[in-house]
Amino acid sequence: MRTFAGEGWSTPSPEQQYLIAKGLSHPLRRWLFEELGSGKKIRLAELTRRAAARGFKVTNAIVRYHLFLLERAGLVSIEGSGRWKYAQRTADVRLQVRKFLGPPLPSEEEVEEDIKEVFR
Repeated sequence: MRTFAGEGWSTPSPEQQYLIAKGLSHPLRRWLFEELGSGKKIRLAELTRRAAARGFKVTNAIVRYHLFLLERAGLVSIEGSGRWKYAQRTADVRLQVRKFLGPPLPSEEEVEEDIKEVFR
């Protein structure tokens, strides 16, 4: 199994995890996230054009809204002012899953306290 220690991976807070899950829950947002995978800045109008060519029914406003949700999740950044706005991917996401092993076992201190309470 490959480990990622020292590669900059971190565990987001529960609130951030929610925003990431919400950000990637929509097909257009997943497509935008993947489209920005090169790390290059892409003009929002160009993303709208590409999305429409892929069959998404979008306008510039719809693309801006979905990019805003991805930005709130910390996955992309939007730069520029006025007419020209650019989006850029700023993070990668790695999903880890493991078998649920049940609730954590009590600590030794908790066990000792329970034993003392039983024998009082």
